[in-house]
Amino acid sequence: MDERHERGSFRRHLATVGFVAAGALILSTSAAVAEPTVDEVQEKIQKLEEEHADLAEKYNQA
Repeated sequence: MDERHERGSFRRHLATVGFVAAGALILSTSAAVAEPTVDEVQEKIQKLEEEHADLAEKYNQA
C-alpha cells in the first residue's frame, strides 16, 4: 500500500510541475508580444493590397 501511495504522490507532484511549467511558458510568450509600429502596419497593408491585386487579376483572367 505504501508503494501505491508513493506512486500517486509522485504523479501528483509531476502533474503539478507540468502545470506550473506550462503556465510559465504561456505567460512568458504572451508578455513578449509587442505592439506593431505605424510603419510596420503600413508595410503590411501595402503587401496585402499587392497580394489582393495579384489575386484579383488571376481571378478575372480565370
